[in-house]
Amino acid sequence: MRKYCVKTLISHSNTQGNSPFLLENESAYALWRQEKLANFPSKISEITVSIKALDDFCVQQRKEILDLSAKANMVFYKVESEPTKETISDFAFLLGLHRLDGNLCAGDDAISSIQMRPDSELHKTYIPYSNKALSWHTDGYYNSSEKNINAFLMHCARTSESGGDNQFFDPEIMYILLRDDNPDSIAALMQTDVMSIPPNEHNGEEIRPVQLGPVFSIDSESACLHMRYSARKRNIDWKVEDRVQYALNKITEILNSGSEYCFKYTPTQGQGIIANNVLHNRSKIYELENKLEKEADGNLGAGRLIYRARFYDRLSRSE
Repeated sequence: MRKYCVKTLISHSNTQGNSPFLLENESAYALWRQEKLANFPSKISEITVSIKALDDFCVQQRKEILDLSAKANMVFYKVESEPTKETISDFAFLLGLHRLDGNLCAGDDAISSIQMRPDSELHKTYIPYSNKALSWHTDGYYNSSEKNINAFLMHCARTSESGGDNQFFDPEIMYILLRDDNPDSIAALMQTDVMSIPPNEHNGEEIRPVQLGPVFSIDSESACLHMRYSARKRNIDWKVEDRVQYALNKITEILNSGSEYCFKYTPTQGQGIIANNVLHNRSKIYELENKLEKEADGNLGAGRLIYRARFYDRLSRSE
């Protein structure tokens, strides 16, 4: 139960006009880049916190979580007491994430239960609800700009014995690597018509229209960088332009290079991540498939279960 409201902390030191993410602001970018790289963690343990319960932590621990999140736009946590979906929501709320995205496959509480769903015709059409690998992406890349996903939380409620490994990559680091390599890649990916997602239809009905937008943009509220991306080869239409193709090839090269900036993570029960919609992927889950084969009734109580919540808000550095 929420007992109080913590006001979302948003830094207004950078407006869109003097944002370091604008190519013309070279001096601002140089200063921001220096600080970003100097403070970036070298391993997951540097941005991992231990919590007694998700709905029971002190002001100092809240500050620690928000300050750590500013380093790599993500924080990993270990919790002693297994949370409910309600306490997961409360945890995010106390960190300033108030506006949940009620996507198609989420429950009435707007939190999705990510597990294999052979019983559901709707869920079976979406890869997260299968045992298949998920390619690199940011969440909600198919959303309209008015409903940008700025943060997500993923909590592991049940562990898989094999597969389902994740990798995470900070979009701000991706921006640095692309801009340092060729600033024209940033210009190309900031075009408002660079990435197009075809409409989504279910049972012959259009449930989402075509979405057209940039890969990189600057959030109007926080002046922070937002990234919209998917490495999928199907259902993504990219602007036909040499500099766009160069930028996309560079992103693929960086993500597949074994970069020191990439965090590899195998979720286990009681662990989770809360992040500003960083790039992530998932390897194939073998254990879930095997368990379901052993259970003729397709018992959904077997196999990996991840609770996922998406937010229109983002984590902000504490003050």
